[in-house]
Amino acid sequence: MPYDAMVISFEKADPSQIDKLGAKGAKLVEDFQNLRSDFPGMEDRISVPDGFILTTDAWKAFRDNNDSLPEGLFAAVTVALADLERRVGRRYGDSSGRMPLIVAVRGGAPVSLPGAISTILNVGLNDEIVTALIEAGEDEGFLLGTYLEAIRMYGEVVLRIPYEHFYEVLQKFHVGDEGSVPVDDLFPLIDAYKKVLLRAAPGGTPARMESDPLKQLRAAIESVFHSWMAETAVEARLSRSPKVPDDMGTAVIVQTMVFGNRDEHGCLGGVLFTRNPRTGAATPVIEWAPKVQCDKIVSGKLRKELLHTKDLEARFPDIYELLMTVRDRLETRAKRPLDVEFTVEDRKLYILQRRPLRMTFSATARAMWDLVDEGKTTIQMASLIINTALEQPEKMLKEGFSNYEVLAVGEPITDTADRGVLVFGTEEALEAAREGRTVIMLRKRPYGETDLAVNHPRVRGIIRCDGNVTGHEAVSAVAYSKPYLINVTDVHGRPLVLVDEDRIELNRECTLAAYMGREVFVDGERGIVGFTPCQDYLVDRKIRKKLYVDWEYLREQFDRAGYHELDYETLLDVHYQMELELAHYQRLETRLKEGDRSVSEKELMHAFATYLIYIPEKDRERTLVLKDVNVDQFDLGPPLVYRGHRLGEEVLKILRALMLCTTWRTHWVHEIMVEKAKERGEGESDVIRDIFIKNRTMSVVKEFEAEGFHLMRVPHYYYLIFASNFEYDQDLDSIQINPGLMKYTEKEILARNFLAYLKQINPRLTERLRLIQGEPPLGQGHARIVSIGLAVPDEDFDVVCRYLRTFLDQTKHGCPMTLQSAVPEGDFVDIYHVDPVFAPYPEFRIMREKGSGNPGAEAGYVIAFGRCSFGEFDGVVYGRDEYEKLCRKVRDFEMFLRSKGIEGAVRPWQFEVDPYRRHSVIAAVGIWVEPHRLGQVVSRLKEFLGIDGDAFPCPGKAPA
Repeated sequence: MPYDAMVISFEKADPSQIDKLGAKGAKLVEDFQNLRSDFPGMEDRISVPDGFILTTDAWKAFRDNNDSLPEGLFAAVTVALADLERRVGRRYGDSSGRMPLIVAVRGGAPVSLPGAISTILNVGLNDEIVTALIEAGEDEGFLLGTYLEAIRMYGEVVLRIPYEHFYEVLQKFHVGDEGSVPVDDLFPLIDAYKKVLLRAAPGGTPARMESDPLKQLRAAIESVFHSWMAETAVEARLSRSPKVPDDMGTAVIVQTMVFGNRDEHGCLGGVLFTRNPRTGAATPVIEWAPKVQCDKIVSGKLRKELLHTKDLEARFPDIYELLMTVRDRLETRAKRPLDVEFTVEDRKLYILQRRPLRMTFSATARAMWDLVDEGKTTIQMASLIINTALEQPEKMLKEGFSNYEVLAVGEPITDTADRGVLVFGTEEALEAAREGRTVIMLRKRPYGETDLAVNHPRVRGIIRCDGNVTGHEAVSAVAYSKPYLINVTDVHGRPLVLVDEDRIELNRECTLAAYMGREVFVDGERGIVGFTPCQDYLVDRKIRKKLYVDWEYLREQFDRAGYHELDYETLLDVHYQMELELAHYQRLETRLKEGDRSVSEKELMHAFATYLIYIPEKDRERTLVLKDVNVDQFDLGPPLVYRGHRLGEEVLKILRALMLCTTWRTHWVHEIMVEKAKERGEGESDVIRDIFIKNRTMSVVKEFEAEGFHLMRVPHYYYLIFASNFEYDQDLDSIQINPGLMKYTEKEILARNFLAYLKQINPRLTERLRLIQGEPPLGQGHARIVSIGLAVPDEDFDVVCRYLRTFLDQTKHGCPMTLQSAVPEGDFVDIYHVDPVFAPYPEFRIMREKGSGNPGAEAGYVIAFGRCSFGEFDGVVYGRDEYEKLCRKVRDFEMFLRSKGIEGAVRPWQFEVDPYRRHSVIAAVGIWVEPHRLGQVVSRLKEFLGIDGDAFPCPGKAPA
């Protein structure tokens, strides 16, 4: 792969390529590219800082080159940097006194590993540039403070100097809150930091920060790439289940710096959680501070009291309202709760990063159902995420267990529980963990301890005297299901740790002190640290989760039902019926919430009885009680009996769980279909195509039934009945074609006309159909019925339905005068509705774009070549092969057009639509067509697909 393909700008990157751009980079690209559509007219108030990305392929090139950037790769970086300079209007390394381009260099793997991969901010500063800016009148305190952080981060990441060395300098200088250091103290602090670099580099070799901005950038990129194999990242990968492979690699994001630390009045840094990560409540959680860079908050190095949501609303109401807009629109696009890092500079909001919000199981379930109610996500997406949360390895104290002593209390971030030997400080925790012991760690220092401990699989819980909700350590604790308490005191309210100038020590008076080195437990549900002499007191929270939905029992039921033994076509029918069932429950919920009195008791009892089937009999009463069902008004049977008067209210309490069960069963059928498709050399994209075609076909069949047609199934054939006349003149059929109702004889003519119409379009298919009339087998067992219809082979039924739908529509409404007039504006239609010769290709759709509003500007057309299930969930990429297959088809058609002398008539096109099954993205892939060349392109598309002829038949031209 050429090096220039490994470095790509935000504006040109494909956000669906998570495996190349990393999860962080892909989301940044997506937000950057969607900024105008998400926030129209707000570009001067909300932005995503511009930048470029070195892909995971660049990481592989770095590794293959002995952990060094190849010269050709860094040359590609300098080209991308020059392009960025042009876009933002600043020059990197500019020492003229004008504000230069300063960048952040961040790592981001395809799987989110908060805090595990390095970040360096303020890259591109040196003594000369800082001096020139100060002489040009730039704020001295802001510049020196920013430069101080640049030196510190360079030392930590590039030279691998522990933060504690820099923290000792701050203590020595008695530095106060973040951003409050007097200018006169900043110069000696900078000198002291530089001395740290000289004396503290590993191996004793004196080192310094590169003064050449380009060398500084190169060192920063190489160090972030190198951090993928550092201990923190390695332990983070080991803590994930399943383990993240080492060869996945990381991308590196080079992004324009914005400065939340510029002043107190219009600049701040912060983090937004769009929902409460512990409870799932829709109340946003915002932690922020004025005059700080956001990294200080998430890294836990902030020397300043954090402010919260209400403080922001009171002090910066305009910024708060912007964040609420961001929350609403990004959640709508992401279809899930989010963790958003942001900076405000001169009262303009910059989105620095977003990722899926890590939440407890109970929070996930509540939040996802709320998003369904708010119209921000689908039942399928919600069930996928809830299902993943059900599998989180959380623990809890046994129900009724009370044989313990409470040692300390705090604010819980997670609601899981675990136990281990109590140790003081990161170094001791890691030493004990490496010896094979499980550990509960009491944080020693408020700042400066590495996040490595929370990533280590044997560090089973963390308690802090300080702490915050949005930091990387807290986020990681939720991700790894570890109990995590902040603001902890002993049971008498005494501090656990004493800090006196340069001295940090354990408070020997606190109740926790006597238990150092002994096994304790942390319970996030109660927010306590405890001691017990018992051994068997923790259980898997799965026991309680099963009372929400017992997915293991549901899976056992499903496996016993023998779905694996069914053939592919039968599974397709089953899948369709299950989707109908889910849609029915969704409609039922809506009707009950709206107070629809037409809902029958039979329908409600059926839903309730179906739910009971999915619960183990021994757990039914307890499960229903937890859902607040009035169990005393039911006899759970069998048979099920209800003796109350508010059955609808009781059914509403269980409907969401019933929908989850139905969704999972549908998904498991989908998985079996994929297995069977692979046996015949196809893939999941083909299964999704077949499901789509089945759903569309059955939708058409429903329309036929509403119009007076009937459908019968016999071995190897569908009988599509146009009319059935009873002997006693009872005509039950009527079909509205133009004015009036068609009767039996007219329908016979209609059937013959359809065959003649079909013969023009697809004569070979017509030969496989036959007209059927008379009694057997249609009228057996009844009074004599005379019927007329078509016998359609099973394998041809879908395409015949599409031809018939087009024929009926054209019979009813007439044929379009031109191809262009048949294509709707703003909505896709199957292209066979426009030209029936495309009926064998239902994956092709067409749409006319909505007008731009510019006089003289004619809207183009979009032809979608198909859907493909391509996207990412929780860092895992799905469906790339199918996506690329569609892209190749588009490229092949472009080459075909060029071979016919047609240049510039089309360009590739794709877009994202709602999630499907376990995928977070479905891309529809196709072409955009110039409006005046649509007919020419469609004609060549027929030729490309091998469709015979170029006819545009109309029923009116068909012989009777």
